[in-house]
Amino acid sequence: KIMKKLNLEKLMKNDIIKRNNIELWCFIDEIQDILRYPPALQSFTMVNKEARNNRMVITYATQDTGDITRDIWITTDYVVSFQQMSTQASEIANNYDFLKHQQKDLIKLKKYEAMIAGRLLVTYDTEGNREEIDDGTPFKGIIFHSVSQHSAPKTEGI
Repeated sequence: KIMKKLNLEKLMKNDIIKRNNIELWCFIDEIQDILRYPPALQSFTMVNKEARNNRMVITYATQDTGDITRDIWITTDYVVSFQQMSTQASEIANNYDFLKHQQKDLIKLKKYEAMIAGRLLVTYDTEGNREEIDDGTPFKGIIFHSVSQHSAPKTEGI
């Protein structure tokens, strides 16, 4: 129903959108809640396969990678992962060609640590220096709290 309301086919063929290279970004939290319904899974899988060619970016979050189908995994360019159990760590490692020690690192991540993998990663050090990682090597780092006032951290520091 949501995909129909977006009317993606009409949206992506719109001359103004095409001429100006406007992109559509979709953010989906807890995607497994949507994918458990067969019509939604079928619709999302189809849209997901065509998204990149139609200037559309889909970003999704899940707490269990086991809920993501193979068709969706193969079109997922990046992963940001916190600590995983061995089964999920294995799935992520297989999809992003992790080495064995990197897979083990996924299991041993501490609070606020994350590993990020994808086609091209851009990182910045504490001095603001930019580094591009384009060899598929996952990046391990620390996630900072949101500065949003409605959910300010209860303690200072990390």
